[in-house]
Amino acid sequence: MFTFQSTDAGNEFISFFITSLYCRLYIPTQTMVRRGENFSEMYMIFEGKVVLSLRRKFEHEYFMLYSTNYFGDYQILKDHKATETYCAFSDHHVLVHCLKSRDFIDLLKTFPDAMAIFFLRAEARRREFRRIRKMYERWVGFDGR
Repeated sequence: MFTFQSTDAGNEFISFFITSLYCRLYIPTQTMVRRGENFSEMYMIFEGKVVLSLRRKFEHEYFMLYSTNYFGDYQILKDHKATETYCAFSDHHVLVHCLKSRDFIDLLKTFPDAMAIFFLRAEARRREFRRIRKMYERWVGFDGR
């Protein structure tokens, strides 16, 4: 996430980013973000798994995120609502490091080089998530309703 080739952001950006983080603990099956909601935070999974469902919790599950994965970045940057439901999925708790959306945006405004990188990555991640979702929808014949 923090590979900055030839940018001015570097260590100062990483330092500000890390000091803005806080932890959240989710119990198994707890909903983190519902379909149709805005993302108020960016989530970085430290421990456990998060499952994405096309409708409600555990209905049409199509993707799993693991430790070291993150989400909410492109939704915040592009001001998109969640198109799926994100739930804690584990035998144990799910521990995530969070960054408030306002802090994320403010930080990227302060470090324009980092903003350019995050926008490029966010767009690539969005395309990949949409590709995976479309494959699942075709496979199961899901019509989106």
